[in-house]
Amino acid sequence: MTNAKDGARYRYQHFERELEGRTYRFLVIHSDQLEKQKAKGLKAKVQKEHEQLAKTLAKLCDTPFHCEEDALSAMKAFTKKQKSDFHEYRLAVVSQEERLKRGRRGRPKKGEEAQTAIVFRIQVASLKESHERIEHNLKLASTFVLMTNRMDRMELPDVNMLKIYKGQSAAETRFRLLKEPHMIDQVFIKTPERIEALGIVYVGPCLYMGCLNTGSGQK
Repeated sequence: MTNAKDGARYRYQHFERELEGRTYRFLVIHSDQLEKQKAKGLKAKVQKEHEQLAKTLAKLCDTPFHCEEDALSAMKAFTKKQKSDFHEYRLAVVSQEERLKRGRRGRPKKGEEAQTAIVFRIQVASLKESHERIEHNLKLASTFVLMTNRMDRMELPDVNMLKIYKGQSAAETRFRLLKEPHMIDQVFIKTPERIEALGIVYVGPCLYMGCLNTGSGQK
């Protein structure tokens, strides 16, 4: 489906699912225009993750271990804890002969041999972007879901659901801020009653803002 106004192309799939004891219609919609918008921000996220991951790996690789078992345990613990959204990496344990620091200061005596010891270190065998993960995240970011309790697809065709949604630009503008992750990610309200109360708190300012805009326009 193509929207003549914004030139965006949409692909959608229809589902019917039960939610909280009631059946609803869902449209999962992908927008090629939204994908272009999200691609730039995703590229920055990938670059940032690469820099952070490389820094963390460098610190890990700089740590010597006195036995192979300790190095393997540290490598296993790191890979279990350090998950990556956009990259794939492989680690390996290698043994190295390293010079020991002298126990006393000053220049070594003539003919004095340097003391060495075998240590084990973790090395990065490979670190690369996962194009599959990046593509998956981009598709998710450029996909949205519409939901309705109007089950008759003849009365309300799938295409019309999208057209109605696109016609709600004013409502979408009001709620854009409230849909940002930083607005709700760290809110733990636990009960349905509190969720309903929070919704009322959020809707109030949106209504007030709409009244202000309408009044300003009339004046």
